[in-house]
Amino acid sequence: MKVNIMLKSSNKTRGIQPVPYTINNKINILQDLIHNLVDIEIDKYEHKELQVLSQEDIDRMLINGKVSFGFQYRANNKIDRKHAKKVASLAFQDGLYAVFIGNQEIVDLSSAIHLKENDSITFIRFTMLAGRYF
Repeated sequence: MKVNIMLKSSNKTRGIQPVPYTINNKINILQDLIHNLVDIEIDKYEHKELQVLSQEDIDRMLINGKVSFGFQYRANNKIDRKHAKKVASLAFQDGLYAVFIGNQEIVDLSSAIHLKENDSITFIRFTMLAGRYF
């Protein structure tokens, strides 16, 4: 099943862009979705190939303020999938991010979800502000 994950682009002018993801496993609850997406991201990271940058790529990165070459500095470290899934679930439980499917917020990891083809899924990471009371 294909779904669209809404991601904020690093380019300031584009804003939020839908990125297509293919989910192969059966998703019943939010935790299944999060674990599946963690697996997809780990697979993408582990199979990422080093790419040569064109002048157009460099110019685009200069606009954003950072030119990076995509080099994996920790290529020898193996990612612990079980730990990564646990961290992602714990971050949701701690309120570090919210999940919306369409316009409906999912508030519990064990909430039943019914994904359809081309559904939009939005993850919103909350930034905690540090303040001081006088």
